[in-house]
Amino acid sequence: MNIFIAGGTGFLGRNIYLYLKKKNKVLVGSNKKGSFKLNLCFKKNLKKIEKFKPKIIINCVAISSVDKCETNKKLAYSTNVKVTKNLMELSKKLDCRFIQISTDHLYDNIQIKNIENTYKIKNFYSYTKREAEREALKYNKSLIIRTNFFGLSGKKGGNIRWFFEKIKKKEKINLIKDVYFSPILISTFCKILKRIYTRNNSGIYNIGAINKISKKKFFLIIAQKLRLKINYQSLNLNTLIMSSKLVKRPKLMAMNVKKFQEDFKIKLPTIESEINKFCNEYKNK
Repeated sequence: MNIFIAGGTGFLGRNIYLYLKKKNKVLVGSNKKGSFKLNLCFKKNLKKIEKFKPKIIINCVAISSVDKCETNKKLAYSTNVKVTKNLMELSKKLDCRFIQISTDHLYDNIQIKNIENTYKIKNFYSYTKREAEREALKYNKSLIIRTNFFGLSGKKGGNIRWFFEKIKKKEKINLIKDVYFSPILISTFCKILKRIYTRNNSGIYNIGAINKISKKKFFLIIAQKLRLKINYQSLNLNTLIMSSKLVKRPKLMAMNVKKFQEDFKIKLPTIESEINKFCNEYKNK
């Protein structure tokens, strides 16, 4: 099967490519580097993808930095929304499946009531991701996945990479005690995607752990299991935002995954089991 991965050289896109390439012909596109370089903001570049005749298009393109989105709104909108619109329209033209990767930053509920038909806009990043979802939903073969993942891959790894770099430099780490989320290991996410990418389900689904954890506890458990010595201070999110002049962010992003488990008949893991898997992978590598 021909599959095109937009943003295929990023942290998530690269991992998805490694999982799908064995049984499929996968083409990777990126604005930076990849199988071929192209800017998907321009419709004329879609002709290169059209010639490939993909049966599935997976969109991992995004500016995920909340602060960068706020300071460069034009770029954020073009990257997060316009690219999605262009890929959705191409998918519709080719009558192929479209998979859009979204975010848990659209939620902010203290209880795990963050279900797929709800959202809350806190900043320009979450605004662009919601607008991207709206574009994707205009096509009836779109699968939109709201998720949060963690792990390490080469020089990439998001917050985990940041955490290890801070430890390596022996710098004090700000750990936020009142932000809750429900991430899964990136390898788990890719295995799940490998099981569902040919299914006909459409609409929005949450894919994450079945329970929630604070970001402070998340990092402390990893440090404890890997026997890492860390120098940290515990902060509330609002304190960090005010002291560092950061953009407002949601505190309570833990996702309700009931719909996904019921519709796809796939049991999702606990955060504790995902942390254990990560630590075992880290030790083995």
